[in-house]
Amino acid sequence: MCTEVFHRFYYGWVIVGVTSMALFAATATAPPVFTLFIAPMGQEMGWSRTLISGAVSLGTLVTVPMLPLVGRWLDRYGARRVVAIGGLILGASLISLGWVQGVWGFYIAFGIGRMLAQGVLRISSTTAVSNWFIRKRGRTQAILNVGRSVGATTLPLIAYFTMRTMGWRAAWMVIGVIVILIVVLPAALFLRRRPEDMGLRPDGLPPEVYPADADSPVPSPVAEPEWAVKEALRTPALWLITGAIAIRGVAAPGVTIHLMPFLLDRGIDAAVSALAVSVGAACIGVGGMIWGLLAERVRVGYLLATTMVSSGVAIVILLLTHSAPMAFAYVIVSGLALGGSFTLEVIIWADYFGRKSLGAIQGFTMPFIYIAMAIGPMAAGLSYDIAGSYRIAFYAFLIGYFVAAAMMVAARPPQKTSPSRSHSS
Repeated sequence: MCTEVFHRFYYGWVIVGVTSMALFAATATAPPVFTLFIAPMGQEMGWSRTLISGAVSLGTLVTVPMLPLVGRWLDRYGARRVVAIGGLILGASLISLGWVQGVWGFYIAFGIGRMLAQGVLRISSTTAVSNWFIRKRGRTQAILNVGRSVGATTLPLIAYFTMRTMGWRAAWMVIGVIVILIVVLPAALFLRRRPEDMGLRPDGLPPEVYPADADSPVPSPVAEPEWAVKEALRTPALWLITGAIAIRGVAAPGVTIHLMPFLLDRGIDAAVSALAVSVGAACIGVGGMIWGLLAERVRVGYLLATTMVSSGVAIVILLLTHSAPMAFAYVIVSGLALGGSFTLEVIIWADYFGRKSLGAIQGFTMPFIYIAMAIGPMAAGLSYDIAGSYRIAFYAFLIGYFVAAAMMVAARPPQKTSPSRSHSS
């Protein structure tokens, strides 16, 4: 009986579990965690908000040269070694933040950590799951996003309470140890490249549903597109999607990195502000589940446009925030929308261009997105340091979200000229 159950169990769910822990760890350098460190580090070290947020921008920029290499490595070898080694170095870099004495030490340590969290763990995790699921890609990417949400919910609370008892240096060290414990060994033991490497098929379905041979005469009831990188680059959809996600990449971290100091400036208590950050992160997980399930029934581009409009509405709420209830209203609306964006942005690449060159396509497009992500935190910091307010930057982000939504509506699924290989929308 146990043997029969084991054979029925699809190994792809192990991949989802392990990569969810990797995404949990990747949030160690994400805005919900980093925003808690801005005020205490600035007070002790005498650094401006622009200077501190510059570490996020630098870490994001140094990620860019790695992305094409990581994408090709994932297509060829899979995520196991990449995630295990990346998790180890990420944990070590976070621990080293507990000893920084100057701005360059801080930039180097955090920059390396950010590079590994976003350029290795994030892309490796989402690509690995997309390789194991097709029909259930929406729900599995949503489950994967829960790992990110749990990390963004719990790590800020761990950081906050560690700071209150032992200071911000100890908080970085504790987070680094957690990263090493939950990533390195599980990744090394359990991650695998694709189901075909284990004699399986995507979604755990039988061979007649997904033939192992692309030239098999057995028809597949699910039309999976197969686009090479050069082919994908000639489609308007790729550039519209890249541009829209890049705009979202400017706005989302630009607001979230500075959320904690923004709420403090508005007179909201530090403990309440920290709780609001965690509630928003929890809503990211809920939003990811909702939008991920919808992605199995509605075109992903339309859903992404809706999440970006919702993110714009959230910024309007934030600009009107002067009380705790408004702060929680913002984080709920923003979290639900961002959870959808994070999940759908992964799904759309696989849905529109297939699994064949998924890592390479993302490796080509993600540098543009990561450069955009480096702009937002610095822009918001400069807005505050020069004008004494975040309003200029936040209004720009608001407009950007609506532009991105229009681009996503225009990004229709690409079609190949050959009927036998066209992708049905």
